[in-house]
Amino acid sequence: MSWLFGSSKPESAPAAAAAPTESAPAEKPKVSRTTRPLPSKNHRTFLLEMQTQKPRKLTQPPHKQPCCVCKTEKTARDDCMLFSKTDDPTQECKSMIDQYKACMAGYGFKV
Repeated sequence: MSWLFGSSKPESAPAAAAAPTESAPAEKPKVSRTTRPLPSKNHRTFLLEMQTQKPRKLTQPPHKQPCCVCKTEKTARDDCMLFSKTDDPTQECKSMIDQYKACMAGYGFKV
């Protein structure tokens, strides 16, 4: 019975002779996905409720804050506006501004 209590001492010879008469404990069968028990009634009710709900639209991008999207376009636009040598930097950086507006519109923001 050393396997039950976890003793690290080796068993003596008389105890080893008595061991074959005792049956080894049966191992639990491994449960695979195919032999898994059926879900309970509550689980079935939950699945039925989930099937009747409206499905989420997967085509919409996840909602993000305006500060966290289009960072590269924003940086390019700001650098162009700040370091412009002309009197009217909006005319010189019009393409950068349009790229930023298009990017923000892609996320649903109106700039």
